Amino acid sequence: MRLVIVATAVAALSLAACGKHDETPKPGVKVSGDRVTVTGQDGSTTIVGGKAAAEAKMPDFAPLYPGSKIENAIANLGNDKADGGTLVYKAAATPEAVVAFYKEKAAASGFKTEMDANMGAARMFAASDETSGKALQVIASVADGGTSVQVIWATKRK
Repeated sequence: MRLVIVATAVAALSLAACGKHDETPKPGVKVSGDRVTVTGQDGSTTIVGGKAAAEAKMPDFAPLYPGSKIENAIANLGNDKADGGTLVYKAAATPEAVVAFYKEKAAASGFKTEMDANMGAARMFAASDETSGKALQVIASVADGGTSVQVIWATKRK
């Protein structure tokens, strides 16, 4: 009788283990359409691509300028202390208008201006908030009847 109980218990445990699988993503690279997802050994991911990457994790202080067309994006860049990303797009506006948009977002988020440069055909703006660990950098330059924009952002992990 004892042998039957032990055999039944072993069988039950074996069957129960069949349905289990590891929830931790495996390291690797996955390509899907315009999106490439790289997963590290620690489960962290970096997404490179077009709109999919931009929508993955854009912070409210660094949104896409209204009516713009995304050319490329990298999201979820970072380490154990910070996350960040880069967004590259074209805007049907002047570099001044684009930079003014991000200055307004930065001010509303309590950022301190670190740099505000006019380099002729290009503008550069950088701001940060030491308390929250958030930072923003925008480079906007005249290109093809509009503006080519690069937005770099970072947020401190909690």
